[in-house]
Amino acid sequence: MLVNNSGKPNEKETEPFPNALWYHEALGQYIGQTFDQPLTLKPTDIINIQFTSGTTSAPKAACLTHINILNNAYFVGQNLGLTEEDKICCAPPLFHCFGIVLGVLAALTHGCTIILPSESFSPKAVLEALASYDATALYGVPTMFLAALDEVSKSGVSRRTFSKLRTGLIGGSIISPSLRQKIHLDLNLPSLLNIYGMTESSPVCCMTRLTDDNGTHSYTVGSVMPHTELRVVSHEDPSQIIPKGARGELLISGYLVMKGYWEDEQKTSEAFVIESTPKLNGSNGPKIWLRTGDEALMQVDGTIKITGRIKDTIIRAGENIYPSEIENALLQRHSMGSIAVVGLSDEYYGEAVAAFIVPHLQSTILETDDDLTFDFRESSGRLDRQNQDTLPPRYITSKLVREWVRESLSKNCIPKYIFWLSQLPLTASGKIEKYKLREMGDRWLAFKKNSPPSTPTNSGGGHMISGLLPA
Repeated sequence: MLVNNSGKPNEKETEPFPNALWYHEALGQYIGQTFDQPLTLKPTDIINIQFTSGTTSAPKAACLTHINILNNAYFVGQNLGLTEEDKICCAPPLFHCFGIVLGVLAALTHGCTIILPSESFSPKAVLEALASYDATALYGVPTMFLAALDEVSKSGVSRRTFSKLRTGLIGGSIISPSLRQKIHLDLNLPSLLNIYGMTESSPVCCMTRLTDDNGTHSYTVGSVMPHTELRVVSHEDPSQIIPKGARGELLISGYLVMKGYWEDEQKTSEAFVIESTPKLNGSNGPKIWLRTGDEALMQVDGTIKITGRIKDTIIRAGENIYPSEIENALLQRHSMGSIAVVGLSDEYYGEAVAAFIVPHLQSTILETDDDLTFDFRESSGRLDRQNQDTLPPRYITSKLVREWVRESLSKNCIPKYIFWLSQLPLTASGKIEKYKLREMGDRWLAFKKNSPPSTPTNSGGGHMISGLLPA
């Protein structure tokens, strides 16, 4: 069965599947017919086979039940204080748990209105929907909020246009305190709640609350959701619980844990830690803990800080470096649009820190002689400092980037490599695909290593080296 957004058959899409049915044509054959088929449904039946985002590996098919997603939607709606008076503007897509569970299902469980601005994400459509329908809540991932803020800046729309906004959800990746403040000021959004979870947890296991203080909203993902347990364990031994304040892998248990991955027992086994004690809901049998693959610490008050993906941790000369700390430090600067930090192969240290930066729309990159920096943008728009009499209001150089990191973090965290991009590679749901950045950086290093000394490798444009940019 083939399905797409437009509803129109596309020859390129259908050619590889000559025997497949086109969804809209198959559906049309049964319009007007009635069916009398008795259904035997159980709360534990699978209702949704939801694919993961695939930011660190190939997407996996998580099997979610009625109990999983209906309860999760309800509890998230409760924490938002949703009522029949609310109108949710839901920017995330419906093929993602954010859209279908936290958007559609939370609206259904609380009787409120849901607004779907466009078939695919459009910041202009989001702003128009907020204004036209007097939306009271806005959902999105950080890249969506950044795009909306850029659209506000370009259009000059007043924050009073969004006077009905009272709350919203943001999740999917780390958000900086400066971005939170800008969302509050430019979008007139006073109570933006952090959510944390994964497709396999239906999706939310942690969330800030409307009553939380500014520090909790700015630096944590809040506290555990109802009828859910969390623990932080050793990376090497998931049976060893880590004390509060120490970093380890976050594990989840409760009604929200998926049944498993569709027809993949090995991946399911790798994702679960089985504890031979009664289940959380009191039934007989072992308790299942879901491995998140995220590094976290639990604070004394029970709130959770996510310090990064375990797979993303950079090990330089035997020391762990956490990309999220570098990203947060740089995102405090107004010259930054968005940023992702990854580790690249290094013969001497094992790994080296690389920062991939999308400058703010109003920022200008000044030319430097740094051979550890490369501009992948097709139209670089850089200025030669020697020919620049007056510096622009917002300018940025690789030297400045390194100085900003040095001011707040240890020397080991200073990026060795800096790459300028027009945009970061994203999944369809708006998450940064860091593995593509690693591939891009490693290809650039290989090219640089094999190039003769006279070959220009930093002349200001992605067109200089074919095959480096991600597909």
